[in-house]
Amino acid sequence: MCGISGIIGQNLTERDKISVRNMVNIQKHRGPDAEGVKYFENAILGHNRLSIIDINNRASQPMVCNQNRFCISFNGEIYNYLEIKKELSKFYNFKTRSDTEVLLAAWIKWKEESLEKIIGMFSFCIYDKEKRRAFFARDQFGQKPLYYTIRNKKFIFSSEIKALFYNDLTPSPNMKVWGRYLITASYDDSEQTYFKNVFQLMPGETGTFDVENGFSKKKFYRLIDKFKPNNDSIKDASTKIREMMVNSCHIHMRSDVPVGIMLSGGLDSASMLSCINSFQLNKKNIKSFSVDFGKSFSERKWIESAGKEFGIETNIESFTIKEFKDSIKPMIWHLEGPIGGLMNCALKKVMESAKEHGYKVLLDGTGPDECFGGYRNHQNMFIHALLDNNKEKLDKAVKEYMKIWNIDEFDDVVKLAKNELENLKKSFTAIDGTIAVREDALNKEIFDLDISNDNYIGDTGDLLKNNMIYYLQGSKIPRNLRMLDRLSMGYGIEIRLPFIEKNLIEYGLNINNDYYFLDGYTKGIVRSAFKNYMNNDVRLAVKRNIQAPQTVWLKDPIMVEYVEDLINSKDFKDRGIFNIKKCRELFSNFLQGDYNNSFFVWQWIVIEEWFRVFIDENSTLKQYSFK
Repeated sequence: MCGISGIIGQNLTERDKISVRNMVNIQKHRGPDAEGVKYFENAILGHNRLSIIDINNRASQPMVCNQNRFCISFNGEIYNYLEIKKELSKFYNFKTRSDTEVLLAAWIKWKEESLEKIIGMFSFCIYDKEKRRAFFARDQFGQKPLYYTIRNKKFIFSSEIKALFYNDLTPSPNMKVWGRYLITASYDDSEQTYFKNVFQLMPGETGTFDVENGFSKKKFYRLIDKFKPNNDSIKDASTKIREMMVNSCHIHMRSDVPVGIMLSGGLDSASMLSCINSFQLNKKNIKSFSVDFGKSFSERKWIESAGKEFGIETNIESFTIKEFKDSIKPMIWHLEGPIGGLMNCALKKVMESAKEHGYKVLLDGTGPDECFGGYRNHQNMFIHALLDNNKEKLDKAVKEYMKIWNIDEFDDVVKLAKNELENLKKSFTAIDGTIAVREDALNKEIFDLDISNDNYIGDTGDLLKNNMIYYLQGSKIPRNLRMLDRLSMGYGIEIRLPFIEKNLIEYGLNINNDYYFLDGYTKGIVRSAFKNYMNNDVRLAVKRNIQAPQTVWLKDPIMVEYVEDLINSKDFKDRGIFNIKKCRELFSNFLQGDYNNSFFVWQWIVIEEWFRVFIDENSTLKQYSFK
């Protein structure tokens, strides 16, 4: 896991060399173990290294081969590198034990076909000195970032946007993107970023920059192209899903440094522990790291229960309201865009604890919610699809829903299902069905109100499947992964996501919709897969959508004073984004308990602090790094 940067183009100057060195320096938190810069006539490549596989200096980057013809700067991990290396050994003389050299050799041998063979997370640049051409790629679901801008016919790229500001680029807000965030609660779903003239390579995309012919890009992986429903039975699907999850966890444990676990009290992280337990690693060096909010929001008992069941040492850190407030500005600096909320801020305690214990790699259980129908809105869509075409199945599904979600009336469930679609048409809702945004607080005239999304995901003809694909490759997973990447890299820690694995996700997409909600549970097929492999208290627990007390904490005197100072500030008013009078009214109503979703308040905080960090101040000079 690392940071990459560079400039490709004609007439490179000494100033470009200085720029790349500055880009490397500002990304040093991503790779504190080593750094390097390689110079060519038409390319300068930089790299920050976090040493995970082959920690010897021989594996440092940028890495060159074939008489310096090819040079790679790579961020990520190739988990099946041993299998690929074995296949390539007859063609290539390896000089390191690194996955980086395997990736470079695979690309030289197979070019873009290599992307179909590798299993991993990646963003990388490979420069061909002979052809004066650079090739770029980003993994299928956006686990690793790649940002770029084109200035004076030069292609400038980096792992983090702030590095680009050393290249005659002044931070400026992209109000179309901010407008989409404020009006639709959607973000990280477009090639455009929160900054004007800064773009990202999208999940599953490649790009080519030719010194003579400029930049072009294309999609090499579209999840919708993998939509090919199968007829597997529940038993067969359960068996396959568990086998795939176990195998993915197994190769994600490959590392030359200790690997820890990010553990919550939920099904996904417990599934991850069960998988690790199944291949009987020496668990003495595997520790888990968690965060706790105390009182009624604590998941401590589930965390400790899971750790005890699988023999893993648990480390649970407490997070306070004061730490919440103090974390916002450094979070903005690292994330370079919206923070997901309190839980994202709280995860800093997980990273701090892991770092203190000497861990550079953590596994996280993200993925099954989006891949196997984990949200209540998914279940609402499923029931809606039954309303007109399957009375018998509808009766069964609704009765199971009533039992799981403690609803007394059949018609109330039907109403929820119908409302799900109506809400999608007329407003924008959270995964728990609540209204997330307040357009009435905006001065809309300052926005480009074209809030359409240019990242077309496709249409399967099934609303539920469409939503899952959009979550996985279009919106929810990519934005969550941006936050996980930046947060972990701020501490020099690598996050690995064994359930964000293309074969597992493709299989999950193609099973029968009924399997997602077996016995009325979300992620029913996962619960079936791990029957007899984990404690039923965790396996059969109803999903807890709100795992952090954000709405409660925003009503605490510490945060109330902070928010009131913010919305009453001259800066907030002068930006002209919000109707100040309406904001005060909405916040007053929020404090009185009129709204059960605090996202619109969080949006005020996020956008104002972003402006203060990146527009009001020089973010490349004044840094807000984590301590």
